[in-house]
Amino acid sequence: MEVKPAQVSLLLAAMLTAFMMAGCGPAFNTRLTALNLPETCPTAIEDALAPVNTDPIRASEAQLSCALDAVRHMQPTRAPESLEASKICAILAEACPDTEEGVKRRHALAWEGVKWAEHAMATGAYIDPASSYYYSTNLGLAVNDNIAAAVKNLGKLHRHIERALSMDPDVDEGGPLRTLGYLLVRAPAWPIGIGDEERGLTLVEQAVTIYPNYPPNQFIMARAVWESTEDEELALFHIREGIDLMRTKNFGVRHESWKRALRKLIDDVVEDESLHDELINQVDEPSNPNT
Repeated sequence: MEVKPAQVSLLLAAMLTAFMMAGCGPAFNTRLTALNLPETCPTAIEDALAPVNTDPIRASEAQLSCALDAVRHMQPTRAPESLEASKICAILAEACPDTEEGVKRRHALAWEGVKWAEHAMATGAYIDPASSYYYSTNLGLAVNDNIAAAVKNLGKLHRHIERALSMDPDVDEGGPLRTLGYLLVRAPAWPIGIGDEERGLTLVEQAVTIYPNYPPNQFIMARAVWESTEDEELALFHIREGIDLMRTKNFGVRHESWKRALRKLIDDVVEDESLHDELINQVDEPSNPNT
C-alpha cells in the first residue's frame, strides 16, 4: 500500500512515541559515533557482553558503551553479538537528551543499530525475532525529522514490527505489542493507511496487562486510550500508574528520557491546570527506588 508523504509525520510520530569513530569498524560500512568510554573496559568479549553490562535497566552508560565498543572490534562479528549491539544502540539512542547535539547523537546511534540488526539477520542461520524488533526501533529513531527517509523506510519498519510481533511479542517487555498497537491507533485507516484502531487498542492493552511494571506500556496505553476515545479517566489511571513506577524504581540510562515522555503525556492529556501541575510535580519529585 502506498503511503502518501502527508501521512508520514503522523505514522512516524506514532512509532517514535512508542519507542528517541573509535577503533576498528564493524563488518558493515557505516559512520560510527564516538562513545563515552571509561578509562578501562573488559578485554574479553564474553565479559563485555555479560548480562550485567548489557541489561537495559541495570547497566550504566559506561557499561553499555564498553559492550558496544567490544562488538565493534570483533573480527568477524557474529549474529548474536550483532543483535546485542543493535539493542545497545537503541538503548543509548533513546537515552540521548533533546538537545541539538543529543538529537544528532541519537540519530547516529540509531542508524548504527539498524545496520547491526541487518547484519544479524544476514549472518545468522537462525534469525532471532528480536532482530526485527530492534531493526524497527532503531529505524524509527533514525528517520525522525527526515520526511524523505521516513517515506522510503516506512514499509520496512511496519513489516519488521509485524514480524517481531508474530514471532516473539515479549521482546522488550511487550515491545512489539505496544509499538505496533500504538501505530495502528494513530495511523489513518484503510484504504488510506494501515490504521486499525480496534486491533491497536487490543495490542496495547495486552502489553500493559502482561507487563504492567514497565513504564512505556503505561504511557502508551494512556496515549492510545486518550487519542482514540478521549477517555480521560482511564488515561489518568495509566498516567498515575506510570508516575508511581518512575518514583519507586530506577530505570537506568533511559530514566530521564522516560520522565520527559511522561511530562509530555501529561501536557497533552490533562487540561485541568491544578491537576496538571500536581502530576508534573509528582514526576519531578526525587525518585525513591526500591531496587
